[in-house]
Amino acid sequence: MDKIEMSSTSNYNWKFFLKLFVSIVIGLATLLGFLFVFNDFLDNKIENKITDNEYIYKLSKTLRPFCIFYKKDGVIFYDHGIYKVHIDSIEIKYNTSKKDRQNEIYVYTKNYLQIAPLVEYIGPNAVVIFKPKRLKNNVWLYNFKELGTHTTNRQFDEFFRLEILK
Repeated sequence: MDKIEMSSTSNYNWKFFLKLFVSIVIGLATLLGFLFVFNDFLDNKIENKITDNEYIYKLSKTLRPFCIFYKKDGVIFYDHGIYKVHIDSIEIKYNTSKKDRQNEIYVYTKNYLQIAPLVEYIGPNAVVIFKPKRLKNNVWLYNFKELGTHTTNRQFDEFFRLEILK
């Protein structure tokens, strides 16, 4: 009789462990399925966010702020996040002497910039912008020289593009 009771007891333990094992496997499969669904949900949220035009515009204003200003007087034509945060003012001084025709752009920044802002010419003429000089902590001087002009009956606007490098 002892053998019969032992076999029924061991049979009961085996069924208990089988149910426990199946419960654990089902629980892990459910958890794994939940993680896959949650991961897919997060991927979709991120994909929707980074392809949103408004978000991309806001991010570009933060990472690559720039402005475009007129060559003749330094008035801002387009501001892409630079003027409110980084720049106090822009001043252009033209040299009228015939000997040295180097003109100057003064960029007054609101805070200290370790790297000089990048200035590029946009227009039909040949303009060379020389290496910038720091005059004070928050003032950058750019000398530029016009090498030649494009002559035509049409009047073209000429601009400079100023970009803060981070």
